Amino acid sequence: MSRVILGGTFSILHAGHEALLRAAMGSKSILIGLTGDEWMKKHKLHPLVPYSTREKNLARLLARLGLRPRSCIVEINDAFGPAVLDCGADTLVVSRETEKTAGQINLIRRRKGLPALHVISVPLVLAEDGFPISSSRISSGLINSKGRRLAPLRVAVGSNNPSKLKGARSALRRAFPGLRLHLRGFAVSSGVHEQPVGFGKTSQGALNRAKSAARKWPQADYAIGLESGLIPFDGRFFDMQLCVLLSPADGRASTGCSMGFALPQKVQENVFGGSGTGARHSARPLLSLGDAVDSLSGQKNIGRRKGALYFLSRGLMERKEMTVQAVLCAMVERRSPV
Repeated sequence: MSRVILGGTFSILHAGHEALLRAAMGSKSILIGLTGDEWMKKHKLHPLVPYSTREKNLARLLARLGLRPRSCIVEINDAFGPAVLDCGADTLVVSRETEKTAGQINLIRRRKGLPALHVISVPLVLAEDGFPISSSRISSGLINSKGRRLAPLRVAVGSNNPSKLKGARSALRRAFPGLRLHLRGFAVSSGVHEQPVGFGKTSQGALNRAKSAARKWPQADYAIGLESGLIPFDGRFFDMQLCVLLSPADGRASTGCSMGFALPQKVQENVFGGSGTGARHSARPLLSLGDAVDSLSGQKNIGRRKGALYFLSRGLMERKEMTVQAVLCAMVERRSPV
């Protein structure tokens, strides 16, 4: 990496821009294409900060990073700027969200008989709320330039079950410590059998709940769908809880699941109506696990309190713990550094 080229609007400078520039620190020279006002107005890119202001702020950031002496800022009013020209660059630095543009640039260069640029993709810098830091989010007052969340985190849950709501709240407090949390539960349909069997039906139910919760509260940052299902394994049925974590703004859905426990034989017989029922995806439950345990325990609505797990484990664990695990596991792929 000797001569680097990169570009952007650099509207409100933040930690993501700094990460992009730091990726070019080992280079001899840096050519920066700064989007012009004409292009920003044409494509309605917000916030509309004047070019002169953005150029001055970018120059100050380059100076602070010790990169100003070897940097050159040029105005661009098209999608690719000098990256598709014989500009002397050998490396292109992009963010994860603009990797597609890098491919288009190299395709154009090859057609022109120019060598392809080596591409360095810089991971997006996440704010405290788990979403990428961006100029638009800063200008809207949701976060500051360092990624600190300024507004309450709004989370819609596709359930009004007290046990699930408590579990979701506990998981969110652990995942987002220090953030103000506004959580709302909604009674929504799963769109699947009351007692789903298998990962497929259970995850579909969780996804349906998350989507319904998002529709109930369009302003929510996240929507959570939780669904408990019976998973056949090794001749037994295991009760597990699945979570779908949906971010309505980008439509991204991530899934996680909790620990699982094998149903005692008597409970399994109550759910499926007979001792001959083998553990298979096609098995048709007659009762939900909650109703089955209600009938065996003599208690009512056990699923809306500490759950069947609390009764069956004699207080060793409760349903809330399964919810915490499922929600946190749904966040893993969002928080992964690779």
